[in-house]
Amino acid sequence: MDAYILALKALENGKLSNTYNLGTGFSVKELIDVVEKVIKIQIKKVVTGRRAGDPATLIADYTKIREELNWNPSRSIEKIVKDAWNWHNANRYD
Repeated sequence: MDAYILALKALENGKLSNTYNLGTGFSVKELIDVVEKVIKIQIKKVVTGRRAGDPATLIADYTKIREELNWNPSRSIEKIVKDAWNWHNANRYD
C-alpha cells in the first residue's frame, strides 16, 4: 500500500500527524545509470566536485515508517523511471 494511504489511515485511527522519510538511498550516478538503461540513450555527464553549500552527507532511511506503519517500498527505481518515462512520452506537447 502507498505510504500516503497508510499515513491517512493512521490519522483516521487516532495516530498523531508525523513526518516520514521514504528515501531508499540512490546516488545521482546510480539514478542516471538506471535512466540510461530505461531510455536506451547515453546521457552526457560532467562529473565535478561538491559545490559550496552541498551537505557532506544525505540520509535516505525509511526505517521509521516501516516500524510505525509497516510500509516498505513496493516499486524498484527502474520501475519508477520506466513509468515516468512512459508517462512523459504519452503526454508530450510538441
